[in-house]
Amino acid sequence: AFLYVPLLVLIAYSFFQAPPQTGFTMQWYQALWQDPNLLTVAGNSLLVAVVASTVATVFGTLAAVVLRRYRFFGRQVLIMRFYFPWFKPNF
Repeated sequence: AFLYVPLLVLIAYSFFQAPPQTGFTMQWYQALWQDPNLLTVAGNSLLVAVVASTVATVFGTLAAVVLRRYRFFGRQVLIMRFYFPWFKPNF
């Protein structure tokens, strides 16, 4: 609730006119879709998000497969590091 309630309030307020809350409007969203610069920035952000999540998913899956199937020096340290981010080995 601490994280989501402010977002829900912000979304709700985006549908009303400013200062006197006189009624429901889509004015701000119409302005958003008519600004080509803002659409370009939104498209770039979406592209970066898709690429970053795809790369993270591929690397995470490969790391899980390697840690599950193979035995190698330092494997236990890596497992501890993934499960407990605060773990720092004393080498």
